[in-house]
Amino acid sequence: MNIKQLNIKHFFSHKQTKITFSNDGVYTIQGIDKQTGRSNGSGKSTIKEAIEYALFNKCRLQSIDDAIHWGEKEAGVQIIFSLGSDKYSIQRIREKSKKTSVVIYKNNEDISLPKIKENDALIEKILGINYEKFMHSFCFGQSEFDDLKNLTPAKLIDFLKNALDLNRFDNYLGLVKEIQTKNETKLNQLLGMKEACTKVIVNVDEKKSKQELKELENKLQGYKEEIKELEKKEDKIDSTINNKASSYGIANNNINAISEKLDFIEKNDMCPLCKAALKGSKVSMALKKELKVNEKIKKDLKKIVDSLKEDKKVFTDKIELIGDKLTDTLENVYEIKEKLKQSKNSINLKEVEEDYEKTSKRRGVLSKATDIFNSKGLPLYVLNLYLPRLENKINEILGELTDFKVFLRTQKTLKATKELRNTCEIILLKGEREYSLENLSNGEEFLVTLAIRIGVSWFYNVNRRFETLIIDDELGNLDSVNRELVLAFISKLVKYFKKVIIISCIDEIANFDTENKIFVEKKGEVSYIKE
Repeated sequence: MNIKQLNIKHFFSHKQTKITFSNDGVYTIQGIDKQTGRSNGSGKSTIKEAIEYALFNKCRLQSIDDAIHWGEKEAGVQIIFSLGSDKYSIQRIREKSKKTSVVIYKNNEDISLPKIKENDALIEKILGINYEKFMHSFCFGQSEFDDLKNLTPAKLIDFLKNALDLNRFDNYLGLVKEIQTKNETKLNQLLGMKEACTKVIVNVDEKKSKQELKELENKLQGYKEEIKELEKKEDKIDSTINNKASSYGIANNNINAISEKLDFIEKNDMCPLCKAALKGSKVSMALKKELKVNEKIKKDLKKIVDSLKEDKKVFTDKIELIGDKLTDTLENVYEIKEKLKQSKNSINLKEVEEDYEKTSKRRGVLSKATDIFNSKGLPLYVLNLYLPRLENKINEILGELTDFKVFLRTQKTLKATKELRNTCEIILLKGEREYSLENLSNGEEFLVTLAIRIGVSWFYNVNRRFETLIIDDELGNLDSVNRELVLAFISKLVKYFKKVIIISCIDEIANFDTENKIFVEKKGEVSYIKE
């Protein structure tokens, strides 16, 4: 990544700042706060923070809203850079208390994705580096890895693993463990199947059981047919009952009608229809005779219906009885089928055992793969393979700064057990004598740390195209002699990087031999680039 331009709007103290990095080479960034007369607080380090925010969505404050310039509703940073033959633009805008948006252009084509996390992942893919690796290698200053005395073997290994991208083996290890978990689950399932198969009654007379099953199924079919015939007869009885009930209703209606006529004649001595006098008439006698006939019909119909209902009850009881027999037979069929099924499963025990054996062998392979990808396996091997090259590069850089040399020790013998133990330690040599890190002055520690970081940056950049190095406000701890020495060395870093950006408050920066000077001036609450 070769940075070309940075645009900052309402970000911390920068209200509207545009910085163009037109030329390759070393850039110095100085600053002054007009109110205090000091360089600190002028807004020069905000330039580095703007780069970090645009690329990696990182901010030193807990909430990005607090980085929005006082009184403004949004802040934004745009970074423009080249990567090989491609030109990229990344613009990140934060709308206060609402949302963040990211727009990514490649060669003037919008390649942005819908979600913030997707865009962050895309940027890392474009750069070939994430925030941690960036801070470990291409952004020197204000990092936990810049304190050489606290760089324990564990921290150094972690630092180098990140810088040299050895953490990818952690991903491989995670995948192996995931497969391992699935394999163990399958192994347990197969073990359970083995135990279940051995407990099954395997002495099932399959021929006899199948014959019994056939007889039961025939019996089932007979019951079903018998129930079907009984239900047909029951339906006929229901139909007859309905017909008789209809006739019964007609007879009952006739009785009611005749009774009404007789009552009328008895009271009025006249015809209920024509109202003619019925003295000496035989109408009443005829009606009474008709009444007796209908009453007899009604009585006979009731007997028939009652008899049919009794017959129906007999059929209903038979259907229920046969239904119970059918249910019992179904249960017997199910039991025989289960026995035959278990018998079949027991026959497959050999297949289960073969699968179990294969899965057990896979367990051994996965265990070896775990050993390969864990911290003492392939990562350590690769680290040991590349450390001599890294050591040579660091000493090449140190040779231009001081008379110290670095030896990266990867093994040590324990005094108590004489056991050879893997490690990763920085051994500092002055001539042939080992020199304690605790005896380093602040200036000496800075020079050694700078050499290590530049070495790692160079080493990391061999297979990548990150061509910008940032050194932030780390020269203030040096004396004037070492400052001049470091500045002279920094001017040579252009053979490793196309652009080196130095952010510092020391006076010597003003006299540094470069045409690329950026001066940040702060008036009141606003920082701007002074022409």
